Amino acid sequence: MLRNWQLAKERTFWRKPNHAGKPPLEKSAHEVQIDALLKFAWQNVRFARHRYRHQHSNIETYPLQKYR
Repeated sequence: MLRNWQLAKERTFWRKPNHAGKPPLEKSAHEVQIDALLKFAWQNVRFARHRYRHQHSNIETYPLQKYR
């Protein structure tokens, strides 16, 4: 059980630094690629959010409740 938990802990995407002041575990190439894709997608979401901010005058049709 403990061994499985350690394996699952090593498999996390965003690594946190270890407790004893060690540097954080480095990511695999796959995780770096996933991080880059997520960053790119989130940039697109951000810019689309600002571009279409004034398109909806109605609270029912507005996709994001953040600006109401």
